[in-house]
Amino acid sequence: IARIREELGQRPLGITWPYGSYDGAALDAAADVGLRLYLTLDDEPTQLEDLPRINRSTFRDYRALADLGDALTFKDYRRLQLRFVTFDLGLLEDKDPDERERLILELERRVEVLRANAVVLRPFTPDNKRAYFHTEAMPVAADVLSQIAYQLSDRAGLEHFILRVPASLDAAVYADLARLNWFSGVVIENAPTVADFERVAALFRRFKPDIKIGVDAEASSAAGETDFRMIDLDPDMPADALRKMAEEALPQSPRSLFLMHRGPGDSVDTLRAAMAVLRSAGAAHYGYGPDDYVHDVPPFLRIVRPLASYTIAAPPK
Repeated sequence: IARIREELGQRPLGITWPYGSYDGAALDAAADVGLRLYLTLDDEPTQLEDLPRINRSTFRDYRALADLGDALTFKDYRRLQLRFVTFDLGLLEDKDPDERERLILELERRVEVLRANAVVLRPFTPDNKRAYFHTEAMPVAADVLSQIAYQLSDRAGLEHFILRVPASLDAAVYADLARLNWFSGVVIENAPTVADFERVAALFRRFKPDIKIGVDAEASSAAGETDFRMIDLDPDMPADALRKMAEEALPQSPRSLFLMHRGPGDSVDTLRAAMAVLRSAGAAHYGYGPDDYVHDVPPFLRIVRPLASYTIAAPPK
């Protein structure tokens, strides 16, 4: 800062984070030296309440004037509809490195052929006693999360990677998860109180200030400030009941993501029908899981179209 002031005659007002990457420690360091604004590559439009954060856009990939107009009006952001799948990371346990690499490559290919733009994973075993990422704060079942995140983001171009985590673990576990792995959102589950929810949310925001914080719908009363709700549902429930659930949930804040849990006996027709009902009710964000990418269940040729179909919002009454 002193050198810039010496050369230019005035001190800078802000900083542009290289490649849009920053965390809470970087924000504190910038504030300590008097930088009052910072520019990011976060994808949503900047609001006055977001200051000192200012989101910027890059234009190097645009080829026509219409592309510039779409960027300035945040067309992609406004029209975003999440179509997501979940996978069971337990399939990667007890595998040798070559077999694990092959399975992760199959997972990446599955996301691409399904044209999913988001993935939802649990980075812990079902009992929440072992992790699927590197940490010294608890036992590790398989150190695979960072590799999966890299291949899905850098190779498959995935921009939305959401993790579901319990609210009951040690702070060091959340710190290692946030510090060492890329993901864009987190669902904090089973928080007994708002204070417990905010404790965990604050840890994630410390390392990822732009992260989207979600809550499972059943625990929404014990949540603090959130960006979305994850609503779990059974795809073979009656169509009228499914439509009613969606229509009641959609007007509520924050936005709702519907996750259909595929059971062993659920056919692809069940999933296709449930997706059609959700779209007709106006649901913009939905997905299913677990997806068996090893055995192509459900068959991607039958699930890819309803998964990727666009929801046309009904006109206001």
